[in-house]
Amino acid sequence: VHANYILKAYARALRLPRVQKDLKLREANLKGLFDVLDSMKDGSNQLLPAVGLDLYSLNTAVKACCVGGVPLKGLELLHSGEIRPDLISYNTLIWAYAKAGDRKNCEDLLTMLGNATNLTPNFRTSTAMVKAGLRAGDPAFSISAMQSLWNQHQILPDLNYALMALDQCLSQRDEFESMRWVDVVKQVLESRSWMRVESLENFIYLKKWLREARSGQLQPQAILKRFKREEVAIDESLLWDKEVRMGGPKNINNK
Repeated sequence: VHANYILKAYARALRLPRVQKDLKLREANLKGLFDVLDSMKDGSNQLLPAVGLDLYSLNTAVKACCVGGVPLKGLELLHSGEIRPDLISYNTLIWAYAKAGDRKNCEDLLTMLGNATNLTPNFRTSTAMVKAGLRAGDPAFSISAMQSLWNQHQILPDLNYALMALDQCLSQRDEFESMRWVDVVKQVLESRSWMRVESLENFIYLKKWLREARSGQLQPQAILKRFKREEVAIDESLLWDKEVRMGGPKNINNK
């Protein structure tokens, strides 16, 4: 228990702006964190007995690695096999690689998650995959991820990120992908199972509007124009810190 408190302290320290900006401070905190992990395994520190790792300590360490800019270390912890990761473990890493636009590692982690026993992707997983494509300037990747996760698991990303993918398609003047985005959303909203998805409160706005919209308003430019009127900013900390659902379309201009 005491070792977990120390791990949490290092993880919090790594999030401080002063530590984020200072490479030496960041490296020192990461070294301290891994020293605690080693002691939990083998009792190398007399003040920290070898109690072994648990899921809480694994997820704390993985998140600290991601915040500290070394997600590869977190990935190594997942591969160590000492503790069976849970959905939060995978989502934390997928989100970290998504922020860097690393689509390959996001796809690899999603495959690992899919092969894990009794674990399935969720709303946060889908949102992270869409974000990976956005950060890489590849909206086609985002749309494919959104469609694939819907077809396989009936989950959707946060609507704000889905709309960002459409915005990126239009800014790149990619008419094919823009219309593919519309087709994917239509496919979702016409499905009988869509009412059970985790991000229902996001897409309920879109479904209601699509029902009322005239055919001319179903063009990509019209959809984007309609939802750019909202004034509330995206709070990414909600996706990073907690497994939560986010409600309502927000201002997609705040990227």
